[in-house]
Amino acid sequence: MGKHKSYDDEWLATELARGKLKRVEIARAMGLSAAHVGRIAAGRLRRDLQPRIQAMRAAFDHDPRLTASAFVKAMLARHIKLGVEGDSETARRCREFLIKQVLGFRQDTQTAVEKADLFRL
Repeated sequence: MGKHKSYDDEWLATELARGKLKRVEIARAMGLSAAHVGRIAAGRLRRDLQPRIQAMRAAFDHDPRLTASAFVKAMLARHIKLGVEGDSETARRCREFLIKQVLGFRQDTQTAVEKADLFRL
């Protein structure tokens, strides 16, 4: 009977699919060798994990939130600044966008929001 090391399959599959950490870093975190993690990533070991890794990889590749997440803080800061400081049509659109997205207003409240112009006191 071979040696089996206990580790979190879900975390391993997620990190291999995400591709942000190097295999050496994954191996260190899990107490495995880098070669072992490499063999799992290549599909030579733990074939049972391969469908899960592939499904997660496809989900990560197609999730625009992951791609955009690095820019969200800067985009929101710009929208807030333009919305609060500006009087132009662009500023009004920034306010409208923030109200709808951040505060969760529905589309049918758009007219009321435009009339109220909630950012102007």
